[in-house]
Amino acid sequence: MSNRIPATVGDKYGRLTIIREVDPRRSAGHLQRCVECVCECGVVKEYLFYTLRNGNTRSCGCLAKEVTGDLMRTHGLSARSEYRIWQGMLSRCSNDSEGSYRNYGGRGIVVCERWRKSFVDFYKDMGSRTSPKHSIDRRDNDGNYSCGHCDECLRNGWTENCRWATQKEQARNKRVNYLVEHDGETKCVAGWAERYGVSTTILYTRLVKLGWTFEEAVSRRVHVRRNSDAFYLTPMKDRGPDWQREHRRREVIRIAQDRRELEQYGDSLAKTHRVDAIAFKSIVDAALVDGWTRKGAIFYALQEMGAVE
Repeated sequence: MSNRIPATVGDKYGRLTIIREVDPRRSAGHLQRCVECVCECGVVKEYLFYTLRNGNTRSCGCLAKEVTGDLMRTHGLSARSEYRIWQGMLSRCSNDSEGSYRNYGGRGIVVCERWRKSFVDFYKDMGSRTSPKHSIDRRDNDGNYSCGHCDECLRNGWTENCRWATQKEQARNKRVNYLVEHDGETKCVAGWAERYGVSTTILYTRLVKLGWTFEEAVSRRVHVRRNSDAFYLTPMKDRGPDWQREHRRREVIRIAQDRRELEQYGDSLAKTHRVDAIAFKSIVDAALVDGWTRKGAIFYALQEMGAVE
């Protein structure tokens, strides 16, 4: 007997009613069944069948617009960055035309019912961002955006899985990271590299590609090529007052160079991304002083101004 779930004409999922099953299309690396549906508002579109069944897709988009409109009229928090983050979380888990959908909704990642239905509840549970550098992160990369205490979470055994984290913390929590266990502690390669004052690239090469033991990988000296800058290869334990003074001097030079670049190209970048040039350059400048690279500071500013996700 076939286990294939029928997509029956007339079946209703939220505001969508199935008209017919259409050709499958590829999503997240797999062929997925598709159906054509008509929404209560009259819009006819094709949808991935499994997103209807798991509740991620309940309308053509009109429901989200209505909910967003209601929230904007009632909670008064729509100007906050947490609100933009909440919208992005919902979009990448439910909108299959979203660029990052394949890494979230396409992998089966969902937002729990409490947060899906209410930004106010999401804000109550998560609170304000710790700083402008923090965004939402899932502790378990294969887990959902879950509060851990709503009916859906309790029914499915989902735990509290979210936190505010910096880009550095999130980078070390990616599912592609190579984890290394040593002396009863597990960290990604970057974490061990920072602790022992060695290059992440070098440590990864030694451990993964060359198969060195952990002790050998973190203790063997790095042979610096004649034309490379040995200053930044100085181990953390050897970075004394003289090193710190030289580092500060170099940082002043770096920031000055980046500011010249910003003054030269900042207006055109702001115009390209349709953001206010003065505010854009101000955010970039603050990030440069805070230690960001030029490219990182530009991306951060555009992210803060809602020009990129």
